[in-house]
Amino acid sequence: MNRGFRALILIAMIALLAAMIPAAVFAQDTTGGEEGLLFRVNGPVTIGSQETVDNVIVINDNVTVAGTITGTLVVINGDATITGQVLEDVTVVRGTLDLASSATVDNVSVIRGEFARADGATVTGSITEGDYQVNFWDWGIFWAFLWVGSTLVVLTAGVIFAGIGGRQLKQAGDAIRRTPGPALLGVVAGWFLLPILMFMAFFTIIGAPLSIAYFLFVMPIVWFLGYLVAGAQLGRMLLRSRYDEAHPYLPAMLGLIILQLVGIVPVIGGLIAFLAGVAGSGALLVLAWRAWKGPDAELAMPQAQVTTPNPAS
Repeated sequence: MNRGFRALILIAMIALLAAMIPAAVFAQDTTGGEEGLLFRVNGPVTIGSQETVDNVIVINDNVTVAGTITGTLVVINGDATITGQVLEDVTVVRGTLDLASSATVDNVSVIRGEFARADGATVTGSITEGDYQVNFWDWGIFWAFLWVGSTLVVLTAGVIFAGIGGRQLKQAGDAIRRTPGPALLGVVAGWFLLPILMFMAFFTIIGAPLSIAYFLFVMPIVWFLGYLVAGAQLGRMLLRSRYDEAHPYLPAMLGLIILQLVGIVPVIGGLIAFLAGVAGSGALLVLAWRAWKGPDAELAMPQAQVTTPNPAS
């Protein structure tokens, strides 16, 4: 995996971190002199000549390093001026990296920016300039790791679900196969009606936090549980009765592996996997509705007529 691709992954992680860290963190002191990570958004950072920090990340502003950074320096959409030393990587995206004659750095990556190096500046590692150059094998390795990791998470969740909620898993699967009408109503309610209501509630004071929680947490969680239901039902259909219905570990693992393999197929596979989770979530919503309403909400099942013999006859 080349250094440009590693820089891409690093920047993606930083962007995710920036989205998750509260605004209070962004308002920290802009000077160095502290250990650990120094993270700053929309504000300059200066590392004095007598200061030492571990790692520095700055977004949307400039960095001046006269002291020592023992780890890495990352600057996104800003300039970095180094007169001191950075013992590990220096990455600048959409900005200028200026190394003074007294500067000492290791690896240098300048993406969509400019690199100015004075005579006497020391670069102990490699220098990479330009746009990202990610080859096919880099992306292949990245997606392979991502698929393996997500599959392990899905299989683990499926086994746990089968262990502690095998009956509910079976009931939800039966709802998809035997009573598709109510399951379809669950899909309509959970993926069309409720989102519309939550979107409308977003513009109210009380409804805004509820709608945000619904879109960011409830819908993904319900979809994921529905995906487990769909995978387990697929495994049950393939294995028929050759498994323990109380704890359907094998059907859950088999069906989920198949869905994960189908999901690899571009566009169509992802659409199938998504629809599987939607269908399963609809069945789960039906079960939740029945549990909330009580026994009266159960579907009426045909009962056999039992005739009691008349003793007089």
